[in-house]
Amino acid sequence: MFSNVYIVESPLQLLSATEAAQRSKVSSEHDQNILIVRFDAAIREKNNQQMKELIDDFSWDEVVDFTDLSLNTIVLHIARRLRVNRFAARYAKKINNLYIGEFRSEWMHYIRHAISPRNTFLLDDGAVTIQVQREYLAKGMGFPQLQKRSFILRLAHKIIYFGVRQRSILNEPIHLFTSFNLESLPNQQVTRHGYEYLKASYANKAQGEVNEIWFFGSKYSEAGILSESDELALFNEVITKLSDLNFTVKYIPHRDESEQKLERFRVKTNVEILRLEVPAEIQLIQGEVRPKAIAGYYTTVLLSCAALQPTIEIYSFKIPSNLINGNYLPSIQNVYSFFKQAKLKVIDLSYQRDEHPI
Repeated sequence: MFSNVYIVESPLQLLSATEAAQRSKVSSEHDQNILIVRFDAAIREKNNQQMKELIDDFSWDEVVDFTDLSLNTIVLHIARRLRVNRFAARYAKKINNLYIGEFRSEWMHYIRHAISPRNTFLLDDGAVTIQVQREYLAKGMGFPQLQKRSFILRLAHKIIYFGVRQRSILNEPIHLFTSFNLESLPNQQVTRHGYEYLKASYANKAQGEVNEIWFFGSKYSEAGILSESDELALFNEVITKLSDLNFTVKYIPHRDESEQKLERFRVKTNVEILRLEVPAEIQLIQGEVRPKAIAGYYTTVLLSCAALQPTIEIYSFKIPSNLINGNYLPSIQNVYSFFKQAKLKVIDLSYQRDEHPI
């Protein structure tokens, strides 16, 4: 019996994995579906709780917890290598399809190389999927650029993972299982989905529509993409533009946005902060009410919503390029370009930081 393995570390990756597992279950009821999940640090309690609830929404044949048991870097990697060895002993040459949730996570690739699946697919993980397709896979890169480490840590890393990477695996294509309309590369298979399993799960759910627009935020200043002052000024401009549409604006925070920033947003804009207890994609399907419109900058919930709720109006606001940290600019521009190709409404923002105040 062959198995399919799904490796995830975020709620959105898990949603994508569930869609893939359900499709596999329908096409081949004899294959086993094995989930490998890594929960994050305890401070990301909401992220972990959402994942635990999503795991229960599907009848996995086996769930393997890959959560790190130590924060000591070298001990962490030794423990990961031992687990990789156990997976190799148990699953090597027995995996039909492997689905990885994050291309840039080295540990997922080490599992791939250890178990030698027949096929490897990349699951959706928001805008990162678009970036990976254009900046990694299109350039023939089958393994992420290694994280920056000191000489000692690089040496330890090479010793710990010695013999895991295989050139034959590096030369095999990584396919896509995606809700995005991405073009396939040579020798690459793109399998598209429209969250059919998620929609079918709540097909009979009655929803009311409210005259609101939900603006989906993210950790832009927390991640160093924007300064917090620029982020607030941009949001003020967004509110002004949305007020012309006669919607009540509500701000949907990302689970990793700081409470201090959100409080400043609330005080200075008087916009209600609406916290969702489930991933946005599920809220838009199973919530008692849904908004008439949604908005954001370049968050991919705008794209997934187009597949889940085609009647909802969608607005993307374009952040001026000169405000964006240069390290992030190319990938963000790729997403906006993709949005325009997908015919989303992309609205330019005019705010410019005063570099020389009087």
